Amino acid sequence: MNQYYNFKNILALLTEGFSTSELKNLCFTEPVLKPVYDEWSDSVNKVDLARNILDFAHQRLAIEIVLDWAKENNPGRYETHKPYLANQVSKNAPLALFAPDNDLGHGISLGGTYRGIPLQISATAWAEYGSGLVRSGWLFVPQLTESHAVAFFKLHLSSNGQGYIHLVDVANPVHNIWITTRTGFRQEKEFHFLGYPTDVWEFSWKH
Repeated sequence: MNQYYNFKNILALLTEGFSTSELKNLCFTEPVLKPVYDEWSDSVNKVDLARNILDFAHQRLAIEIVLDWAKENNPGRYETHKPYLANQVSKNAPLALFAPDNDLGHGISLGGTYRGIPLQISATAWAEYGSGLVRSGWLFVPQLTESHAVAFFKLHLSSNGQGYIHLVDVANPVHNIWITTRTGFRQEKEFHFLGYPTDVWEFSWKH
């Protein structure tokens, strides 16, 4: 199960809990939302302004900033419109497996962060490939759902204890990806889909 924002409830929180002036002040005082304030005009009503705030915050992974502000400034309304997160079953469930704690099995963990948000993994099951194993999938931002891939990977394990991972990045801005194995191997790198979008890491996965 993955967590998704309940935008209907958040929109109700903003429109019923705050005035247009208060929402404008939120945009003015929070740097990540300042572009919404700069583009605001008197013709924009409160509902449209709230929608613009949510859309802009969602794109920049700043929904938690909006929720924290609302909780601080109107705690009663904040409680009234809960929940703000909802668990949903992945549409890709028959084809993809979610790796708890980013554990891919065989002592291998893969992860990273995007705009400070920890990435999660969706991946196929392990499959035999020659004398070894292979598994592929993608890293994604939970708040943007599993369909929002930040990077793709293909992981190869040989029976002799060696392996490698091929990473292909597709996201902006610069963010980090890491891998660890039970042998003590750790590799980490900053990626960007234009500047440095791909890499191959070799490692040992068993002694």
